[in-house]
Amino acid sequence: MGILHRALFFGLCLLALCARPAQAQDILERTSRDGIFQIIGLSFDGTQTVGSMADQMERLGLRYFPEIRNMSLPIRVTLLSDSQIDAPYTITFQPNGNYYVYIAWNEDTRFGDVCQALASALVRRAAVWRFGQAAGNNAPHWLELAMGQLLEASIRPGYADVQREKALKRPPLGLEELLTARGPFGIQQEQFALNSVWFFRLLENRIPDRTFFRRVLAAFLNDLNPNYVLVKAFPDKFDNKQDLEMWWAVGFQAMARSRETPFFTMPQSRDLVRELAIVTVNVKGQDQRMAGAALWEQRALPEVQAAMELRHREIKLELQRINPVYYNSMLSLGLFFEVAMSAENPEPVQVANSRFLTDYRSAQELELEIKRLLHW
Repeated sequence: MGILHRALFFGLCLLALCARPAQAQDILERTSRDGIFQIIGLSFDGTQTVGSMADQMERLGLRYFPEIRNMSLPIRVTLLSDSQIDAPYTITFQPNGNYYVYIAWNEDTRFGDVCQALASALVRRAAVWRFGQAAGNNAPHWLELAMGQLLEASIRPGYADVQREKALKRPPLGLEELLTARGPFGIQQEQFALNSVWFFRLLENRIPDRTFFRRVLAAFLNDLNPNYVLVKAFPDKFDNKQDLEMWWAVGFQAMARSRETPFFTMPQSRDLVRELAIVTVNVKGQDQRMAGAALWEQRALPEVQAAMELRHREIKLELQRINPVYYNSMLSLGLFFEVAMSAENPEPVQVANSRFLTDYRSAQELELEIKRLLHW
């Protein structure tokens, strides 16, 4: 479908919404604080939710592209609830240089998709406003992805730790590959998005002058050669592409790891508790894995007693960094080892072990609920 046909189709969709009986469904409209976004929808909750996200996107956008404050027309964001588009969102360019965003608003709408739709439209609109209509389609996709990730992290602060954890699971993309990539990215979108946001943060960290940083972003926005932009941004630092790639690889690790929290992540904590609950003991030349009541039953063996004492000390140390979600299960595991080392009969051992298993299951359920709420 061509651009004009697509624009006509969505225009008819909007007219159809407006043509519905007023008593059945009213058209709701909200404009962001500085007038950069106009949100249109049928659902009050949807319009208010996306409107609040647009307010935050506006604040972020003005921080890096202050010139968009002077745009004469807002970016129109329409929420379509009747399966009128076959994608999470669509962005269409208008003859007047503006962009219209159409978001499929239903129970399957993803928070991250809405963030990306708002960010991509803002970056393209900023490019058009500053460099002319042709600049919108040429805006770097890595910058759009980075702004989408920044928006998501600004609304859900804990998401920055998810970005760090996921990004560090694999080596960074090559710098040239990242900065010249064009979507659609398909199943690789998350990897490109995470690399993009960490490149953005690295760049912002290495250029403390706010005005100069905005000029560097404007050069990227104008689709100048990325290598040329970086060489100009850091005079006398890079002699060749290999220097650039090394700077990025080292900087990526430094920036991402600098965000590590004083606590283990929930998955790390879950695995740690499970590992500490099982003790491997060398009995008569053979390694035996023991847990729960089996440890108490073999407590008379010096090897088992020494292994339990060592594990108890490990738990005390790890309690300082265990994720709060798994703190109770780690604490009850430590109490189990205390009981198992000193109990005279099996009843208190069974009670302590049952308490640990209950706390561990509760922590797992809480972890799943937290991830569900955050759409991890």
